[in-house]
Amino acid sequence: MKILQVADRPGWAIDRLSKPISEFYENVDMSYVNTAADRFLDTGFSDWKSSVQYTHELGSQYDIVHFHRLEAAVIGIDTLRPETKRFLTIHTERLKDFDDKRILLFDHIICPTKFAYEYLKKNLEEWKNEKTQIHQVGYGIDLEKFRRQADLHHIPHHINLSNYYLLAREPNAKEIGFVGRIVKWKRYAKIQKAVHDIGLKLIGCGYIEDSREYNANGLKDDEDFYFHAMVPECLMSRFYARMNLFICLSEPHVEAGPLPILEAMACGVPVLSTRVGWTVDNCEHLKNIYFIEENEIDNLPQIIKSVYDNKELRAKLREGGLELIKNFDVKHYAEELMKLYEQS
Repeated sequence: MKILQVADRPGWAIDRLSKPISEFYENVDMSYVNTAADRFLDTGFSDWKSSVQYTHELGSQYDIVHFHRLEAAVIGIDTLRPETKRFLTIHTERLKDFDDKRILLFDHIICPTKFAYEYLKKNLEEWKNEKTQIHQVGYGIDLEKFRRQADLHHIPHHINLSNYYLLAREPNAKEIGFVGRIVKWKRYAKIQKAVHDIGLKLIGCGYIEDSREYNANGLKDDEDFYFHAMVPECLMSRFYARMNLFICLSEPHVEAGPLPILEAMACGVPVLSTRVGWTVDNCEHLKNIYFIEENEIDNLPQIIKSVYDNKELRAKLREGGLELIKNFDVKHYAEELMKLYEQS
């Protein structure tokens, strides 16, 4: 049985979920769609220049093709060999993605969360579907790469730490963390203002997709907040280690992740988050996460300060997160997918 993973863009979250499968199993290969210089995140994880561009002609050489983006997968999909099984993971919780009847072109749909699974199950019943099967498989991260600072290996010698301004400086006891894309639905600007209003400093890294959100509060870059456009994956554990708290304020029912919550927990950072994606299924308030309810957003500064000032709670969330993360190794994620492939 030959399997082909079809991620979207090299270096992005979906790449970091699908590429490890090809590294764990000899019968799994890797490919990408819409690959171009401006659709590549240079984190040291993948190289877009050497990546394999997906075509349905290539896919027809495999028994199973696992797509990770509906819009790209359906282009010319009727030219894919009929005998090739079509898998699709929908990496969001956006309702429009599950209301799209093009889903019926696939043999198997994988949902990362219970909400997504149950919503799609209802749709398939209403559409009187007799072909497409659905499954729920949660996410995972590389627990060898993301770990507490005390356990880190040495920095690779091709990395010049002085190029990463924040990491070359001493940690600040007032630093609060954010990792991810700067987009409106992640509410970065609200986090930035809340942290500043209570006299702390937001540090972050990721991808600036919406420049209007980057400094909507008119603060002083580096003095009031710090954001590094990209940090190599081999340095991310060090970046997380600077954080006294990690904050995710993503709007519900947009993303099925986010992976940075898992990464922060693996690095021993206490996490405050809205009820987003996989956290709803797996996290418990005040045990391994501090849930920020939607009706509490206006009280964000007070919430951050109360957790920051409570060392006992921070320690409890840290230990709870480290215990929870043991269940989210990307190897387990790969094993669950392989079971589905073999059963298909």
